[in-house]
Amino acid sequence: MALVNKKTVIVSLLCMFVSVTAIAKPHNGQHRGMELGRFVEKLDLSEQQRTDIKAIQADAKQRYKALKDEQGESASGEQLAELMKQETFDQGKFEQLYDEKSAKKKQVALIRAQSMHQMYQLLNEQQRAELEQMMQKHKEKRKMRKQKHKQKRDSAEQ
Repeated sequence: MALVNKKTVIVSLLCMFVSVTAIAKPHNGQHRGMELGRFVEKLDLSEQQRTDIKAIQADAKQRYKALKDEQGESASGEQLAELMKQETFDQGKFEQLYDEKSAKKKQVALIRAQSMHQMYQLLNEQQRAELEQMMQKHKEKRKMRKQKHKQKRDSAEQ
C-alpha cells in the first residue's frame, strides 16, 4: 500500500513539474520579459539612450537565445516523462534533471537583472523618478486586478 502511495506522489510531482515548465515557456514572442524595458520605452529618452538601450536588449536577447540553444541539449519535459515509463523510478536522475532546469532559470534571471541594471544606469534623475512613478502605478493596478480576480473567484465558489 505504501508503495502505491509513493508512486502516486512521485507521478503527481512529476506531472506538476512538467506542467509548470510547459507554462513557463515563451509565448511565441508575445511575452515581454524585461518589464523595465517596457517602461523605459515610455520615457523621454535621448537618441543616445535609445541606442544604448536597444544594444542592451539585443545583447540580452542573444544571451537568452544561446541559453535556449544550450537548454535543448539538457533537461526537458520529454526526459522527465521518460522517467515515468521506466520499470523503477530513478530519483537520482530526476534530481539531476530538475537541478539542471533550476540552474537555467537562475541564469535567465541573472541575464534579466543585469540588463535591467544596465538600462537603469542610463537614465538621469528625472527619468528615474518618472520610471518609479510608472512602476508604482503598474504595481497598484496589478494589485487591484488581483483583488478583483480573488473576489470573482470567491463569489464563484459560493
